[in-house]
Amino acid sequence: MIFTSLFIFFSLNNCKKIINNPHDNNIPTLDTLIVSILNPPEGTSRHLNALKYINNVLYIVGEDGFIAKEIEGNNYTIHYHPQGITFWDITNTGTAILVFGDFGVIYRSTDGEHWITVTEDSIAAGLRYRKAAIDGANRIWAIGENTFLHYSTDDGITWYRANHQNLLRYREFSAIAFYQGGYGYLTTSTVGFWTTNNGIEWLGTRSINYSTNHILFVSHNEMYLACNGGIILRSFDLGSTFQPMNLFNPENEVIFKVVQLHDRTFLAVSAMIDSIGQHKGKVWRSKNGMDWWTIFTYNQEIRDIAIGDYGSIMICGTNGFLASISRSH
Repeated sequence: MIFTSLFIFFSLNNCKKIINNPHDNNIPTLDTLIVSILNPPEGTSRHLNALKYINNVLYIVGEDGFIAKEIEGNNYTIHYHPQGITFWDITNTGTAILVFGDFGVIYRSTDGEHWITVTEDSIAAGLRYRKAAIDGANRIWAIGENTFLHYSTDDGITWYRANHQNLLRYREFSAIAFYQGGYGYLTTSTVGFWTTNNGIEWLGTRSINYSTNHILFVSHNEMYLACNGGIILRSFDLGSTFQPMNLFNPENEVIFKVVQLHDRTFLAVSAMIDSIGQHKGKVWRSKNGMDWWTIFTYNQEIRDIAIGDYGSIMICGTNGFLASISRSH
């Protein structure tokens, strides 16, 4: 990675209060947030949609079939899907790395260098894939449009359509996540379902009223939903009830993802179009359970955030936007 000369610093003066706190006189001190803009792999200007650390190696996927793998010396190997498919997510299990894209395309690799297309009659062509997750039994779940709800039991070689009749009447699934002990949560654009047995049964429904982009489990009961409309939903009862965490943003704000750093420290990334039609991206921060936030704003959408095994934090977004985040102490 090559650093440009742009460093952005934010301190306590950038905080926003989003809910009433009975301990206003004991506001926790927020560390300084340092965002360093990086040159993207091969200088690409493609939209970067998702990134993930796998065995502490960074992978990035995006439009035009773009897959980048970071190698020694902060350089990347680049692979392009020959049909220019846009990829939306990446995950791994066992010995396999899997990348998911439009038109039902799933790319699979065992080394991050050589990729093959997974082709199964059960995978519907023409859909837009949305998200993937690994349950406690090491099954891979993939969700998307056109009632796309599939799972694999052999590290992504073979895929099966989930036959849950209470789910298949919904046209689009938007987010899915699992937690240890068999717990999991699945959303459509308006409702949520939960499982306590790794997806053998999905129970519900709970009205959400916001389209969900990402689910973060903190415990088997506590979870956070990153939603459209500038909203993060928080639940302490596995989605039976939700508390909206309004970030005081326009309704066109899209919260793409929420991650937990350590203890009660969280980061979230988002995108919006401002009043003059410019695309903007933000990083949000909380240090006490999402009660207080700081903001980093940039002139590109910020679509994903990933945390490495040794505390590395990366964000990516539109037009090749790539940056690292570090914390002073």
